[in-house]
Amino acid sequence: MAQQGNEQSNVVDLAAWRVKVRGSSSHGSQRPECALREVRPDGVVLEGADEGSLGRYVWLDVDLPGGGEVKALGEVVGRRDPRQLALDVKFKHLFPDHRRALQAALGG
Repeated sequence: MAQQGNEQSNVVDLAAWRVKVRGSSSHGSQRPECALREVRPDGVVLEGADEGSLGRYVWLDVDLPGGGEVKALGEVVGRRDPRQLALDVKFKHLFPDHRRALQAALGG
């Protein structure tokens, strides 16, 4: 899977990226792992996430491909396409050092 950036030459291979999701409607410490369909500086698109069990806000633990982890608070915006199971999540909060690590992993 790859994500197209603003430029055609900016392609990110998502095979090495992992994300664990904990939603406001989740119970206990369960952190289901989801597939990333797209990663952007302002958010992600999750595939395989159950919108009903997440709630409006989610904590994302994103394992970066070169090592390290980014923790972000995201807001579930909705489905990109109602026929698909991909959820669009916009970052509400990223610590500055996590934002820099994410930018570096995205090649920016």
